[in-house]
Amino acid sequence: MKKLFVLSLSVLFLAVTGCEDDDPAIPESLVAGFSSTTLGLSLDDNSADITIEFSRAAAESGTIELTIGNEQNAEYGTDYETSPAASGGVISIPVASGDNNVSLTITKLLNPEFGEIKSFEISLSSIPETGEVGTNGTVTVTFAENPISSGATLDLTVGGATQPNQVYVDLSRQTETVVARDSWDLGFSSGDEFSVILNSSLGMLAKALDKTSLNDVTADDTVGMNAQLDLGAIQSTLYSGQSPDWLSESITWADYPTGDLNETAISEISSTDSDNPVYIINRGTDPEGNARGWMKVRIIRNGSGYTLKYAEIAATSFDELEITKDSNFNFIFASLSGNIVSVQPEKSSWDIAFTTYTATTTLDGMTFVPFKYNDYVIQNRNTEGVAQVLTETGASYDSFSAEDAADLDFSGDVNSIGSSWRYLDFQTFTYFVSEDRFYVIKDPEDNLYKLKFTRMLDATTGERGFPQIQYELL
Repeated sequence: MKKLFVLSLSVLFLAVTGCEDDDPAIPESLVAGFSSTTLGLSLDDNSADITIEFSRAAAESGTIELTIGNEQNAEYGTDYETSPAASGGVISIPVASGDNNVSLTITKLLNPEFGEIKSFEISLSSIPETGEVGTNGTVTVTFAENPISSGATLDLTVGGATQPNQVYVDLSRQTETVVARDSWDLGFSSGDEFSVILNSSLGMLAKALDKTSLNDVTADDTVGMNAQLDLGAIQSTLYSGQSPDWLSESITWADYPTGDLNETAISEISSTDSDNPVYIINRGTDPEGNARGWMKVRIIRNGSGYTLKYAEIAATSFDELEITKDSNFNFIFASLSGNIVSVQPEKSSWDIAFTTYTATTTLDGMTFVPFKYNDYVIQNRNTEGVAQVLTETGASYDSFSAEDAADLDFSGDVNSIGSSWRYLDFQTFTYFVSEDRFYVIKDPEDNLYKLKFTRMLDATTGERGFPQIQYELL
């Protein structure tokens, strides 16, 4: 099966000076380069396309040349081939006038044996128009059972200002998994515990009733909840300077932001059916800000899995959905529309995720309430942890090494990064990347990466929801 490896592309532009208004424009030098220095093919990958981006459209036809070198356990024609084909270790790719990029296909002919790694390098050697090789002039191609990325710069598909997507990033595979964040409501733990999480990206809240039958619950049971079980209502009350008795309780209606499964809005599902109450759930708002409505739900154990019972508030009957645990995943996700939804990748196949998120805030330092954040980053609870490194300590991202990481304290909280990677300038009300810090991440396979955030806004429009990360294997 052919898989396209879509590499995020960085383009270098050189300034043009010294031209009079009446003179014909002199095109800046044509610069070409790979945006990433690594590309890996696993056992399931037969081929991959590599794109070489130009700093501007080619002004004339020509040829770009690449050189193959540093072959390790890999021989051209035996282990791999390219299209266009190489001759004497040189690949020539035609460039037409107006082209902004060219591409090259790598095809694997022979899989590595168990434990073996095959690798080689492809370097840019000649650019049309007497052009220049950009920063990333060489890419290392690796064939292995599970090729590990040495690092990359990634533009993540969060989706713009409304941030409609949750993006799960696998650093070692250099991939992202994009999921519509309003596609699911509840996550059911596949671990030993019987815990259920809310979709906090939508601002969902849940409150238990003193009833255990869905059919006994009516609209009368929700009287007054509109003014309480709602993030907007909570925020309005908080900012009004009032502090009603229920305000301090509101923190229990959301999952605690650290990801502690002992502090979820829905209590752990008991093996005793009668101990599992009905919950009223405010499904929050979709990315456009539209209310998604309210539901009543009850969850019981079903052997080693769960049974989800759900209905509209005024309904006199209900639907059921069976959820089976899968130890390959942290959670099995379900929509209250009645279906299982694919959300997170397998628990060993992602490291961090970009999302909106319900965390906490306070005005008086004592009463904490749920509060929804944009531009939030969570980590896989299956990772070894995340450590924040502040540059004020003298640390530098560029020079930071594996030896430097030995003394770091790693946190397993899912919100270890959270919103700390960006800040709001209250004078201009503009968001900026926090350039005074970077992070070190231990992934589920014990790979150690340093990572920094390099962008959060669209470079042209200034719109939120266009994050970029840079990371490197330590």
